[in-house]
Amino acid sequence: MMPWPKWFSEWYDQSRRRAQSVPISNSDITPVAMSDITDYEDLPSPSSSSLCVATVKLNGGLGTTMGCTGPKSLIRMNGHGQTFLDAIIDAHTKTPLSKALVLLNSFHTNDATVQYMNRHYPDTPWYNVYQHAFKRVDADTLTPLNTGTLSDYSPPGHGSVFYDLYYSGTLKKLKDSGISYVFISNSDNVAATVDARIAHYLAQSACPFAIELTSKTPRDVKGGTIIMNQNRKQLWEIGQVSPHQRDLFMKQPLFNTNNIWVSVDYINDAIASNTLAMDLIKNAKIVSGRSVYQLEYAMGSAIQSVESAAIIHVPRSRFFPVKTTGDLLLLLSDVCHWRGHELVVEATELPSIALDAPLNQVDAFFEYMACIPSLKHAVSLQVSGPVHFDVPYTCVGNTVLRTDRPKGISEFTHDV
Repeated sequence: MMPWPKWFSEWYDQSRRRAQSVPISNSDITPVAMSDITDYEDLPSPSSSSLCVATVKLNGGLGTTMGCTGPKSLIRMNGHGQTFLDAIIDAHTKTPLSKALVLLNSFHTNDATVQYMNRHYPDTPWYNVYQHAFKRVDADTLTPLNTGTLSDYSPPGHGSVFYDLYYSGTLKKLKDSGISYVFISNSDNVAATVDARIAHYLAQSACPFAIELTSKTPRDVKGGTIIMNQNRKQLWEIGQVSPHQRDLFMKQPLFNTNNIWVSVDYINDAIASNTLAMDLIKNAKIVSGRSVYQLEYAMGSAIQSVESAAIIHVPRSRFFPVKTTGDLLLLLSDVCHWRGHELVVEATELPSIALDAPLNQVDAFFEYMACIPSLKHAVSLQVSGPVHFDVPYTCVGNTVLRTDRPKGISEFTHDV
């Protein structure tokens, strides 16, 4: 692992001075005025633009929740073997404004990603940025864990992305090559691509920082949002919510997609001048029987550093993360289709999908989902056991399919 850089040591010292994450006082929270939120639909469509944008993908996570041990971006996203990373490359190469590709890799994902890129895309230029590894902190002694195993380290977060870009020298290379903005998003958000309307708006307004929010659905109750705190825009994450604030938090109508646009000049100047501020969140966990803190910094919390930051209300089509095989089923079903490299979501409200074992693992999912069911008229679908979808099937209303046999359905419920 890398030695601790100066900026991480400063964050660690900050964590020692705090017993826990500091909730925001209710009296300090006010909604963002609608006049301060830019609606994507109101943005003009530029006829052309000479703006240069870098696509930055947060690529540090594993696909363990879907039964994989490697990078999540290398999980198959369809029956043809295409991965999330393939979709990222396709969108980058087919988007005129995207002039550079950056993958932020962690100690979990770096080697496998490099091997995949060398094997499948030897002629595609890209920047590999190795993300700094955050150590967990013992909750009692407030000292870093030091067992000599990977359990000492937190799962890769994304709060370090600005510092990783800066201290790796990648930011300077992007600036020298004429890149004006970086567009940062999660590698599993297949809908997050460089958008010409947003890029043009930022360039015309000289806005240094923008965050994309979208409307909440019942699936998004825990999503962070932007509020006003003492006349300053601030990201409000679930980890900063005290028990008595939970209802207020849940009622916020918009939530953070983790799609962030930042001026290269702004990142460079803010880090060089030590004016980039982000909130420390101490996430309490139990690891190997001991209480620990994971130090987490959400990259969107940097909005508090930028008075002129933009909040853009984007359509749901800009946010389609694939966290489970249920999400994967939605992506492959008739509620979605691809227009070139852009994802089009047909439904205004997606059905709720719950796939239990074995279909909750990606390899079994493709084995049993030989024929993707129609979900256009579904409210919910619950599948338990090894149910084979090998003929065309239409889900209507609330559908429950259960079996404990290798093939066949032993219980079927169809509630329109």
